Order: sequence, then C-alpha cells, then structure tokens
Amino acid sequence: EIFHRWVKLYQPDARVVAGGFNFDKVLSYLDRMKDPAALKFDDFAVQMNIGELSPEQVDLDAFMAELNETLKTKETGRRIRMTELDWHIGEYVTPLQQAAYHARATMLLNSSGALPHNFSLINTGFSYEGLGVFYRQSYGNSESVRGGGAHLPYHIPKPSYFALIEIGKFL
Repeated sequence: EIFHRWVKLYQPDARVVAGGFNFDKVLSYLDRMKDPAALKFDDFAVQMNIGELSPEQVDLDAFMAELNETLKTKETGRRIRMTELDWHIGEYVTPLQQAAYHARATMLLNSSGALPHNFSLINTGFSYEGLGVFYRQSYGNSESVRGGGAHLPYHIPKPSYFALIEIGKFL
C-alpha cells in the first residue's frame, strides 16, 4: 500500500522549478556560474520585490532580455516565472498606477516569453489600500464590535483587476 501511495505522488512529467532567486541579485549570481544554461531545470522563478517602482523604473524589459540570454530560454524551452510581482496601493502608488503597472508588466513579460506574473489576489489586510486586486469592505460603525467591524462576505475588485482582464483578452 505504501508503494501505491508513492506512485500516486510521483509525477515523472512534473516540471522542475529553480526558485529562490531575488530580482536584484540573480543576474550577478548567474554570471559567476560557469554555464548557467546547463542547469537541470524546466522553469526559473524570480522573486520581484519591487514595491513602489514602475515596470519602466525596474527596466523589466532589459532584465528579461539578459535573463533569457543567460539561461538560453529560447534554445532550451525553459520558462521564466515572475513571482509576487505586485504593487502596493498607498503612499507611493495610486489605484490607477497599480492597474497600469500590472498591465504593462504583463505585456513586457509576454513579449519576452515569460509566464504571467503572480500577484496578491486578495488584500488580506481587508482594506482598499495595500497589495492585491480584490479587497473586502468592512461594515459597522464601532471599533469595539468584532475588532472594528465585520467584513462583508464578498470581495470587491480594484481597477487592477479590470486592467489584467482586458490585457489578457488583448494578448
């Protein structure tokens, strides 16, 4: 029976993902390797903690071009995964900027052959500000009731949600 459970878990066709690479360090790390394109993996995941910067300020296009060249993604068929590429609505980024950044990043990544980027779907802080493309609205007028009010049982989309849907249709 243990063998049958193991067989169910084993997936010989599963893709191997090299992960744990930070945006600001990955290229210098790969440059120190003898032949990074020879690494045995199918996909390559990069953590994109870029916070308040726009895709242009990050120079996402040049970054992807260099990463694709270093890893020879076209020749090897590997894919690049951008993880947690999100912008925080608040002091530095407006809701419309967040929407524009997601749309432009999606177009830039699509043109370089990268997979769609991951983002926070729901703002777990239950406020309009913050990460994510959905939020839950509080109701109630007393801070002492259930920790400041209860949360409505539905999620409300931010402008970024609509931008991602439309850019997906376009691509």
